[in-house]
Amino acid sequence: MERILDRADVGNTVNYMVLADDRVVFDSEGLCYGTSYDDGWLQGEGNVFTDAAGKRWYVGSIRNAGREFTCLYMYPWLQGFLWAMADTPMLLGLLVAFTAMALVLYIVSSRRIFRRVKQINEGLTVIGQNHLDHRLLISSVSDEFDEISKSINVMTEMLQTAVDEEYEMRLKHMHLQLTQIQARFNPHFLYNTLEMIRGRLFESGDLESVDYIEKLARIFRNLTDAKSVIKLRDELSFCSLYVALLQLRSSGDVNVSYDVSPELLDCGIIANLIQPAIENYFVHALDDERESKELEIICQPKGESDVQIIVADNGTGITTGRMTEVNRQLATPDLAVSHYGLMSIAKRIKLFYGDPYGVHLEQNPAAGVRVVIDIPRMSMKEHESKLMPTKYGGTCR
Repeated sequence: MERILDRADVGNTVNYMVLADDRVVFDSEGLCYGTSYDDGWLQGEGNVFTDAAGKRWYVGSIRNAGREFTCLYMYPWLQGFLWAMADTPMLLGLLVAFTAMALVLYIVSSRRIFRRVKQINEGLTVIGQNHLDHRLLISSVSDEFDEISKSINVMTEMLQTAVDEEYEMRLKHMHLQLTQIQARFNPHFLYNTLEMIRGRLFESGDLESVDYIEKLARIFRNLTDAKSVIKLRDELSFCSLYVALLQLRSSGDVNVSYDVSPELLDCGIIANLIQPAIENYFVHALDDERESKELEIICQPKGESDVQIIVADNGTGITTGRMTEVNRQLATPDLAVSHYGLMSIAKRIKLFYGDPYGVHLEQNPAAGVRVVIDIPRMSMKEHESKLMPTKYGGTCR
């Protein structure tokens, strides 16, 4: 009411009366001086009074109890309604403006979201068509869609790496199969030749040479007919034949011992993995001046999931600087180059088992060198499944 009365355009529309003892002592219109107070003015519904002429008035009162007078004010109800609604057009205009602005922002935002979702969907379609080199575009906004695109790009890159590695492994496996087929070409001619030589040596009474020729034939048969992976017990059996032939170079005075944990004998291993380490001793480290020549082959668990194979000798050994250089080469073998000896062990382990497995050299506390081979503890079926992925499982634990 105060806000309405303060309006500049109220003018003389509002009538004021002051009552004392229910008589009008002041009238802003000068029409009711000396008359009695009409009680009907304040009996209307919600302070709205309808006079005899049917005109509706809004009537309000302020009473001062201490001085016993009452102030009345009254104005036409329709005029008051118009005053109260004077700001409504502006409010409606603001409401329409804000609504229109919100609608525009919604349309713009919806189009942007639809465009980004469409870009991601089209990118996934291209990737799904085996184009793993495709990458989703990353904007400069750095919003949630960019995070999704980055995650998809990382996933695609990892998938491409896995596919490339699988393809490379299949090519290497095929090359290995071709190499094995070539190595087995017409081996019976060589078997028959060795058997003929063994027969003549037997007839001449050279039984020691007969024994060596028989061992050589067995080794040759293993090399040409062997599988890519075998049990550890078969690998050690082959090592004993190999050592027997290498003993010819040392006149059989190398004392060879085995320390093998029985629970590892049925574990799988790459065929012919230990032989290069044994040959390394006989070819490069055999100390002819030493009276007691020792070669020890140790197979032991390493933790719960790995196997450690050690070929330790008391031969000539190598310097610390040379050992550091050899270990550096063994840690990063060139997988594209054919290797022999210890490098062949490192390359085959890296190709088949991957990191962190490999081979390295250590100084033997007594004398000589320790060749340490670390591989995972896997069953035969697990090895076979790695060569040709199937649903194989199993364990040697």
